[in-house]
Amino acid sequence: MDVISEGAEHIKKVTIAREKQQEAIRNNLRALSKTLESTKTACRRPSDVPTREEHSQTVENFEQKQYENLKSIGKLEGEISDKMSQISRAKDEAAIWEMKDPVADHEVDNTPLRAQIWKSLGFELRRSADGAEDKLLIRTESGDLRLKSVSKNITPEEVNALWGINSS
Repeated sequence: MDVISEGAEHIKKVTIAREKQQEAIRNNLRALSKTLESTKTACRRPSDVPTREEHSQTVENFEQKQYENLKSIGKLEGEISDKMSQISRAKDEAAIWEMKDPVADHEVDNTPLRAQIWKSLGFELRRSADGAEDKLLIRTESGDLRLKSVSKNITPEEVNALWGINSS
């Protein structure tokens, strides 16, 4: 009986040892399962991160926009260059115009203008055919016409006399 009781005790000890070993294995398996789940979660792409296809499409869109922007920049630079050349031409033309003297380029004979002013005031110069003596036709305020001979150098007294005739 001793052998049987020792055998039974041995079986109990082995059973307890196996249960402890199985419990350790289960705990280890649970820890490994948790690690596996956390690793699976870490390996998954977050929802805010695009997939490879979405990323490729986004990169292509950005490259297309970059190309369009570079193209429009080139066009605008060309327009700026054209405007700069127009400004340069305008400055050159302005400098040319500033250097010109229109009075010197176009000398105007103001004698007819002076004659018209004097005529409107009532004095009209009549030159003789031989140029020896000039006569002045004076229209008075009353409408009379008077003819007075004048020399080339008129004195202030003669001028006052002519105005006196004109105002009579």
